[in-house]
Amino acid sequence: MQSSCRICCRDKKRINYAKDPARARIKRMEYYNANKARCSDIGKRSRLRNLEARTEGNRKWYEQAKQSEVFQSRSASYRAARTTEKREYDRDYRETNRNELSEKKAAWRAEHVDLVRAIRSSYKARRRMKEAGGDSPATIAAWLALQEKICEWCGVDCADDFHIDHRYPLARGGPHVVQNMGVACPTCNIRKNAKDPDVFRREVERHRCDLAMVKQ
Repeated sequence: MQSSCRICCRDKKRINYAKDPARARIKRMEYYNANKARCSDIGKRSRLRNLEARTEGNRKWYEQAKQSEVFQSRSASYRAARTTEKREYDRDYRETNRNELSEKKAAWRAEHVDLVRAIRSSYKARRRMKEAGGDSPATIAAWLALQEKICEWCGVDCADDFHIDHRYPLARGGPHVVQNMGVACPTCNIRKNAKDPDVFRREVERHRCDLAMVKQ
């Protein structure tokens, strides 16, 4: 039986494939079906042996491909078709890995102190600009004096400790006017952060349902 080196075998396979791609694919599939365990083992060992090269290759491909209009269009369509599914997955993931994510965030902030300080400074500057174009402190104070100190999200009495919440967040372009403000308990205001009000309202309703089921 005549043997050949690996490079010669590879070149021979390429030549045969170029001559008759359909026949080559059929033979390859027949071999795979007859040797699934061996092919699987070879594939695993190859992936482990070339893990760094594969990872770097995938990263380079993605950096190049994401600039393509076709890639961007497909990604947008994929995200739009799975918005609800992705939101539910992210919510469940955060709930399941809350402690781990908190530790990672704390470690990242400790490692990037200057960047965190710059981000916060920029956020405060943008917030001051938006607030400057909204209602005056006197108008807000007069409005607040007439409000019942009940959280409009969860309904708890928060007269002893309440926040003024922007229903549609400033970070999302919401205006700094009393028509866009509401009284919220600290917990809801912090949890809501910059979320869409409709999304957060559904989260609060789900939380109420979960509590009701636990009590039953």
